[in-house]
Amino acid sequence: MRILGSICALLLSSTPALAHTSLLEHSYSGEQKLQAHPNVTTSAFSYHAVATMTGNYKIGLNCHQAPNMRTQLCENAVLPLDHPMTKARWPDPPIRSKLFFRPDSFGAFETFSGYPMIVKLEQGKCLYENEWITTYDVDTGSDPYSYPCPSGVVESHGIDSDPYLYYSRFGVFKPVNDAHLFAGVTVQTILSKFKELYPQQSQFCEDNGYCVNPFKVRLGGDSDYSSSWDGEFINLAPNQNANLSRFSHGTSLDIVAHEMGHAILEWNTNNIVSDVNAEPLETRSQRLAFHESFADIFAMGVKDYYARHLSATPPEGNWKQSDAYQKLYSDDENMWGIGWDAFVRDLSLRNVKQPRLDGVSIDDYRDYDDVTQSHFRAGALNKFFYLLASQSGWGVERAFSLVIKAMISCFDESTDMAHATQCIIESADEQDKTHLRQLAQKVGFHSQKMGIEPLKVDMSRLLEEVHYQITDPRIQESSVETLIIHVDDELYYSWSESSGIPWEAAHKATLTLSAGEHSIRWQIIDKNGNQFTSERIAFLINSALCVPENVAASNAEQLKLNGESFDLENGYTSVVLQDDIFIDNPQILKFARFTSGRFIKVLLDKDRNGFFDEQSETVLSRTELGNKLTFSLEALDALQQGPVLLRVIIEEAEGSSTCFLNESAQVIDVKSSVKGGTYQPPSISFSYTQLNQLITLNIQEQFSDAYSFKWTIGRETIETRSYTLTRELDEGIEVKLDLIRDDVTVKSISKVVVPTNVPNIAIQCQQNERRCLLQSVHSEIVGALKYRWNIDGEIIERSNNTPFEYEFADYGEHSVKLSLLLNNDNVQFDHSQVIELHQVPTVDVVIKQTNDLFSFTLSQLLPEGYEIIWVIDGVEYRGVDKTLNLKLKENVDSVSYRILKGDVVVKQQDVAIVKVPDPNLKFKCKKAEGLRCSFTVEHDQIPSELTYYWSFGDEATLESTDPNVSHAYNQEGIYAVKLSLRVDQHADFTATKLVNIHPTQPPLVEPKINFSQYNNVIKLQAIGEGIESLEFKWLINDVALEGKEVEQALANLGEDYDISLQIFYGGQKLMTLAQPIYIHKDIALEFDWELVAKDGGLPVFDFSVSHLEAK
Repeated sequence: MRILGSICALLLSSTPALAHTSLLEHSYSGEQKLQAHPNVTTSAFSYHAVATMTGNYKIGLNCHQAPNMRTQLCENAVLPLDHPMTKARWPDPPIRSKLFFRPDSFGAFETFSGYPMIVKLEQGKCLYENEWITTYDVDTGSDPYSYPCPSGVVESHGIDSDPYLYYSRFGVFKPVNDAHLFAGVTVQTILSKFKELYPQQSQFCEDNGYCVNPFKVRLGGDSDYSSSWDGEFINLAPNQNANLSRFSHGTSLDIVAHEMGHAILEWNTNNIVSDVNAEPLETRSQRLAFHESFADIFAMGVKDYYARHLSATPPEGNWKQSDAYQKLYSDDENMWGIGWDAFVRDLSLRNVKQPRLDGVSIDDYRDYDDVTQSHFRAGALNKFFYLLASQSGWGVERAFSLVIKAMISCFDESTDMAHATQCIIESADEQDKTHLRQLAQKVGFHSQKMGIEPLKVDMSRLLEEVHYQITDPRIQESSVETLIIHVDDELYYSWSESSGIPWEAAHKATLTLSAGEHSIRWQIIDKNGNQFTSERIAFLINSALCVPENVAASNAEQLKLNGESFDLENGYTSVVLQDDIFIDNPQILKFARFTSGRFIKVLLDKDRNGFFDEQSETVLSRTELGNKLTFSLEALDALQQGPVLLRVIIEEAEGSSTCFLNESAQVIDVKSSVKGGTYQPPSISFSYTQLNQLITLNIQEQFSDAYSFKWTIGRETIETRSYTLTRELDEGIEVKLDLIRDDVTVKSISKVVVPTNVPNIAIQCQQNERRCLLQSVHSEIVGALKYRWNIDGEIIERSNNTPFEYEFADYGEHSVKLSLLLNNDNVQFDHSQVIELHQVPTVDVVIKQTNDLFSFTLSQLLPEGYEIIWVIDGVEYRGVDKTLNLKLKENVDSVSYRILKGDVVVKQQDVAIVKVPDPNLKFKCKKAEGLRCSFTVEHDQIPSELTYYWSFGDEATLESTDPNVSHAYNQEGIYAVKLSLRVDQHADFTATKLVNIHPTQPPLVEPKINFSQYNNVIKLQAIGEGIESLEFKWLINDVALEGKEVEQALANLGEDYDISLQIFYGGQKLMTLAQPIYIHKDIALEFDWELVAKDGGLPVFDFSVSHLEAK
């Protein structure tokens, strides 16, 4: 079995190791062996666990500590770090670490608690031979490798020069040590797993049980690059090659375990790959792919076991603390990489997690026929193992155990990947089987127990694009109800007959996704309700996977491909070509500041795997003296259209690799898109915008710098690479635009540009303190306008020109800009104006009502230069310094005031006013004892807070909320009493009366009634001597009036009325007078006149009167 491939890498996470345990040395003779295989013959000897030195430049100089022996020689080894060869090949000193591998006590080496570096002490030599592993080094002969142990067992070291020049040449220390140790680790891993799973088995290689035979490991063999299992030996490649791309395979645990995995599979299944010459090709190919996958999975199980049993104590100088360990076991991609520890660069042979990282392996069984090499086909089953191991609750150890169980229970001599997958599933616990079937189906392994066959979907990957076609014969357009596509469990696309999209565009299409791994699910539901589903995993890339690491030259400073130019970095540059590449056109490559005589190679990644195959993907290869080359893509058969990568290599002489290049090379990766046919000029168009008088022409499309533009405006011609051109135009004019490529016009377009007349614009601000009622005033503009205000940096967009209020942060000058926009914002007229907000004095306004008189009063006088204007029901009142007194009508519609500074309104305020109706306030004085008067108040019902203010006419006052009060006067006399009723603290109503304060004896009087009539109004009056202190109440039919004189309008005339007058003194009724009165009816009095001329004199008026007869 051979490990092939030259690829770019990946890794996994480490698991806790067992604690370090200090054990006594164990040795035993041939007669004392506890774990000897039945086929091993013995003689006098003893086995010993020894410390050893392993590693390489990449993973470090590793000193493995045996349970009872430390690595003194390893820790003190002298390396030729100052040697020129060392500095050139291995510039950084390797990390020197201690390792404490402390596995389970059972397994292959129970006598030594599982420690696997066991040598055989015989005749003064320590041989790399024990009951399970015999290791050979081709360079030292056909006998097992040995080192001198004349005085007993010593540390396995093997350095034979001081300093150790072997390291300078190959970057390794003693690969035979690694090979013997790692083979022991592998046997310890599988035997401990077998004993865990099958504790009842007592003999090796029982019928229907597991089988393990002793291994022969040979370092060096027929191939310098490839390791193998040939049915007898594990052959490990020395990799002593000139380009120093890899270390000896003996230093790679992955490779050692992989090759031993082939043997384990053969011994336990009779599935032989070490001799397959007589087998049909197809059957052999299927089994070979399975074998390679099992060997990779086996290596993952061993790697995981090794990491879990490396002790982290003691921590000082422990390899688990090193960067190399972290890169190998903590980096998810490198852990899943096979052979990362064998490559000088950051590469792996294959990757179990992402098989496609090598550019050739598949990760889905449905792609089996896309490749032919067994290692590459193995990626499908590898991917299934990764999916299984990465599930919650699983891990590598549990997944590895399941694979080993499947090997013993149902793998056989003809097992291929498909059979192996179903066998693994059937070996799982019942509750896990359905989930495992779903995982297997994701990578193309379908189980009949899943029911209906998956939907057949052909899929190809072109960098970030997934090209798919539904090719299932069960699916016909007429039968499809819906097609649904999910990407990473999110709905990506949905189709139905009602979507308006042809079925042809839905069942064959392209998904453009991001780089990385995506889970894609196609689901079709037919019109009978049947569901057909297909799931695929798509690992996509957007750049080359093989990026040169060491290139550093500057052979050219600029590259131009088909006219599109890029500045280049020293060494490696990655660029994106904006223009498509047309297959049938020659491709033109130019360089600026090019070093003449360099060898140039151009490759196109035809299969889009991120690598460049020199044999099948080279499109140009030659030494170039000039700076211009032409190459063709016609030789690339069946080049699929879509995104593509090109690699341009400039080097001193033709190299042997497209990935691993020396420092004198310069590499440019170009990402582009390939189209069939010949070049088609792109579309071009332009629009224009207007800003005041300026017209800006705008090219709509984007082009690469391979293109330039030429404008023709009237007689003016402008050549430019800018996408905009601004000119001042006063009238309509024809504008022509040419698209130019390589000095040739490839596209033209013309249109007439007509500017809009610039309007006159002004901004009006009606100030109200710090608020401004803003509005624009402008000349007429045809079209729907939008108003964009910029006020102190704040943008406000409005769809109309209605006034709106804006509050500024402070007084003073403010910049206001107004843009008028029309024609979808393509035409814009700007106007800027400074608005000054004058300081507004702080004043309060007090409004009071006294009867029907209102007073409007400022709390303080306005400063010099300010004026207040009151506006009441539309009437302005100016010239008021502080107080305005007005009688208001019954219903007041509006009251406001404006404060002006000069002619500018700086504040305007509406005032809420409530007019309280006249409550008809009255009061009476009822004489009490002596000179005391009891006052009682009458008024209409008022549902408000009321306060009564009395002035008794003798300088005494009283404030009360009780309407009835009493007051004692000091002497008799007539007093003017005033009562003020205050309603809600803002309206006052007054009533006054003369009160005659005198002793309680009433005067002797003889009052009479006097009356007169005027039209329909009757006037009544009480007359007589000494009646001033009396009170009078009148009754006209049913109408009651009070007072010495009263008036009353009468509805009916020409009839008699009964008049009654009651006379009171001090609240006591003195007498009642009654008198009938006739009210004259309307006599319809009228008069006429005329102007009569007199002879010789002025004309005179002549009057005549007429009326009805009066009663």
